[in-house]
Amino acid sequence: MVRPFYEKILRSLISGVLIGVVIGVFQYSFRSLAAFGNTLWTNGAWWSYLLNVLLNILFFAIIYRLIYLMPSLSGSGVPLTIEVAHGKKKGNHLLMIPFAFISLLGSFLGFPLGSEGPSVLLGGGISSFVDGRTSDKEREKETTAIGAGAGFGAAFLSPLAGVCYAFEEMGLHHRSQTKLYQKIILAPITSLVAFIIAFLIDPHHLLAIEGLEMFSWNFSYLWPLLVLIIAPLAYIIEFLFLLIRRLLYRFNNHFWVAIRLALLFIVIFVLSFFFRSFLGGGSSLFLNLGNNLVLSSIVLLLFLRILISLLASESKTSGGLVMPSLLIGGLLSLLFLALLQDVFLFSSREIRIFVLMGALLFLAIFNKIPLTSGILLFSMLLYLKVDFLSSFLVFLFYLPFAYLVTFPEFLHLVPDLYDGFLMIEMKTK
Repeated sequence: MVRPFYEKILRSLISGVLIGVVIGVFQYSFRSLAAFGNTLWTNGAWWSYLLNVLLNILFFAIIYRLIYLMPSLSGSGVPLTIEVAHGKKKGNHLLMIPFAFISLLGSFLGFPLGSEGPSVLLGGGISSFVDGRTSDKEREKETTAIGAGAGFGAAFLSPLAGVCYAFEEMGLHHRSQTKLYQKIILAPITSLVAFIIAFLIDPHHLLAIEGLEMFSWNFSYLWPLLVLIIAPLAYIIEFLFLLIRRLLYRFNNHFWVAIRLALLFIVIFVLSFFFRSFLGGGSSLFLNLGNNLVLSSIVLLLFLRILISLLASESKTSGGLVMPSLLIGGLLSLLFLALLQDVFLFSSREIRIFVLMGALLFLAIFNKIPLTSGILLFSMLLYLKVDFLSSFLVFLFYLPFAYLVTFPEFLHLVPDLYDGFLMIEMKTK
């Protein structure tokens, strides 16, 4: 049964309200728990260390038990949502709450996983739930895609990015019962409402970089050079993620593979004694990118983030890979620019916009979402109160490069990260 369009609009409004409330609370809770965990590590008092150790053990035990009981809770949440949005799997609304709960506990522990993956899962699940339980797979595909986009947009405080994400990543443009023009109306309604409410609850932007200044056209020649460095490295790191997943599926019954979640906890716990500020989902680290151009510090942080992100992505816990990948891309850009600083004589404040662009280029390759990454850049500049025209010109400058580096993925010469994950899973089955 095809619902009247006015009813779809009403359900989109309701979905937007619920998604905005849930994502706003979730994002605020994620940051607060991460900050609380960091405070306990740096407090210095004996009771703080004791409480920290007890909570670490308790939270890890809860995560381990939940995933043991429900193995489908592991992962970033995005591949599962993509499968539902593409009609390859039936959605399970009951997964939303424990998935988000595990992600919150992981933020306290310092796991290097972001909050955006669970936000996408929550958005898709809430939208599908509001639409009502149905055996109509086509309708579930649409509502899940729209809700997932709204969840993404609410997490990054960019409703337009949420709409683009619904089409680019979730395949909202696929043939279905709803006409394309109706989808173009329904998706922005849900994303805009979700964004407004989420912003009122938690106005913190995940891509905020301290001291970010407007793009300097005098240094625009740096961008093509940066693209030549970032693009190949992004594909290499993406290959490492996929290689590790293939190996883990191949040796799934091996003892050390079976206990990899415990290994992640031990590694993160030990690193917390020395590098606590380097851990977490990546949003707080992103804030300070560009403040330090000391090569040794950048190299150390980059090495640690790649290593623990590779480990965490396959650790059988819940959390997003978008912010970790953005952080790696930002650090690679920062390393390249630090090497060039003495040659081209620019200041650290002048290159922070290039760090942000490099991070988003990395995201475009990992997720095959060039337009969404460009919209995130545009919305970030508007968030910083840069005038509309200047922001739009930077967006137009960035976008062709984003499409250029993702062209091999659109030609299916190489898979993006999540498509690669799904391909490996299908071959294993």
